[in-house]
Amino acid sequence: MRVISWVVLLALTFSVWAISAQQAPHSRSITNARLGELLQRIDPDVKGSPGGWTISFQGRSAQIVTDPNADRMRIMIPLVEADKLTQDQLYRLLQANFESALDARYAVAQGVVWSVFIHPLSALDDAEFVAGVAQTFNAAVTYGTTFSSGLFNFGGGDNGELFDAIKEKGTRS
Repeated sequence: MRVISWVVLLALTFSVWAISAQQAPHSRSITNARLGELLQRIDPDVKGSPGGWTISFQGRSAQIVTDPNADRMRIMIPLVEADKLTQDQLYRLLQANFESALDARYAVAQGVVWSVFIHPLSALDDAEFVAGVAQTFNAAVTYGTTFSSGLFNFGGGDNGELFDAIKEKGTRS
């Protein structure tokens, strides 16, 4: 099983690299219009408009918001009410942010625990965005178990299937 995971990860890495290599260096910065196109690939029923979308994937919904003036982009999936967490659970979230959530993160805001990916908009490209969507969904799905973004962790990967499914849809031409 681990051999298959590493082969899939290697293939995904090559696919992401190929998409990035096709972009001219001056056009690597992503726009709201481009984000909309990528989101349409992942979820043909994407809702919203430039700067604020909602997508669904395998029964979960994510909000994607951008603020070009602040040069920020955020992917967010609500998980649980924050006041329901024990001290041990909060501690585990912080561990996951260090070792297994990777580019996605667990965060608390507005009384809710979220799976999030936050990135400067001007430095974001197609491959990073699609990977961010995949990692955010995987971190949401694995909340309470492995707390993994699905890409890999310092001890090796798991939970790659959801990551692979989103990456495949988002990088399809």
